[in-house]
Parts: sequence; structure tokens; C-alpha cells
Amino acid sequence: ALPISFQRERCWPEPSIAKRFAAADETGNPLLGRRFTSSRQPGTVLWESEIGIAAIPYLTDHRVMRAAVFPASAYIEMALSGARALLPDQTFEISKAAFLNAAYLPETGGRVFQLAITPEGSDAFAFEVRSREEGDADWVLHATGRLKRSQDSGKKDSESIDDLKARLGDETRDSAAFYAGTARGGLHYGPAFQLVEQVWMGESEALCRLRANVENQSQYMMHPAVLDACFQSMAVLGR
Repeated sequence: ALPISFQRERCWPEPSIAKRFAAADETGNPLLGRRFTSSRQPGTVLWESEIGIAAIPYLTDHRVMRAAVFPASAYIEMALSGARALLPDQTFEISKAAFLNAAYLPETGGRVFQLAITPEGSDAFAFEVRSREEGDADWVLHATGRLKRSQDSGKKDSESIDDLKARLGDETRDSAAFYAGTARGGLHYGPAFQLVEQVWMGESEALCRLRANVENQSQYMMHPAVLDACFQSMAVLGR
């Protein structure tokens, strides 16, 4: 008989990163990934995905001091899409949103993101978004907030665009001037995030016209680039 020795080591093939995160959630949103629950967090629903520039190319156009940064608008989109996946017939509004730590995206590879949604009473949820680098055991908390079922009270009072323009006056900026200003402040937006076309400026308010025809809009409730352009618009008042 031949002598046989055993090292008693378990050898299991590890699935590739691409296969582990290839499956999109049931909404088709590329930011959410796979849905699961944890025995350590009863009642909480989680989604996990690997997000990187190669898989979602438009993210390379959102940079702070030349480094690609996951946009705050994408955290809001993740939370709203997660709530829609849980209760597709309901609409939600977000409150108490806080953006705590930036998530820097590497030029190659990606970061693993987790969205956690936890019930709070009968009509609200808390959400948290964390991420970690590939191979890193430490999760970083990026965003928190609250999702509440919206109560539609009917038509809201509004002001016509023409009346608003008349009140703001003649001071305007075009897209080139607007994004030259953001670049001077260290915010570098590439074409996918340059959606502000014109700005009318007043002393304490502003009106912005946005280009909203972005690619793959149907995959999102509101495309992160469009929502980010709304955030960009608010920055006009600070300059």
C-alpha cells in the first residue's frame, strides 16, 4: 500500500468578485446589488454590491481635488430604491440625511457598499450606507437618514418660472462659467455631471436650468447625476 498523508486543510473554490456581485437587485438598480438579511440584525434588510468606475463609468466624472468620490446623491438614490424594493406601491420622503465620510473610489477595482434599512414604527425606516475597500475588514459609515411614507396632500403652491426670473434680475451664468467656478473650489465635474446649463442669481436665491436626459435613467428613481446637479445648484448661493 502507498503511504498517504493528510494536511487536513479545507479547500473551497472562492467565487470571483465579478460573479459575487454580478446579480442586480430586483429593481435593476446597479447601486444596490444583492439583497439579504442577517441573524445579527433582525428586521433589517441589507443590500451589498461592489461599486467601481469600471462597472459604473459615469462615477469617474465626480471628483473632489481630482480624486473620484462617490456622490452624496447616490446614497439618497440607494435609500429610495431600497425602500421601493421593499414596498413598491408606496412613496417615501427622506429626512435627517447626514453625510459623514467620503467614499473615495479607486481608479481600478472598487469598494464594497452595504445599504441597511431598518423599520422605525409602522410608517418609517432608518437607513445607513457603509463601505469598505476590497480585502479590508473595517466598514466606514458614510450616510444615515430616515425614510418616511409620504402623505400626498395634493397640489402644492408654486411660482411660475417667468415670475421667478423677473424677481431674480438679469445676472446669469452659463454652464462654462458655472463649472469654472466649481473647479476653482476643488470640485471637478466631468461631462456626466455637468448638467447645469444656466443659472439666474439673486441675493439669497437662485434658479438653475438642468439637462436631465441622461443615460440609463430608467434604472434609477432619480439618476445620481441629476440629483447631484440639484445639489450643485445650491452651491451658487455660497459664491
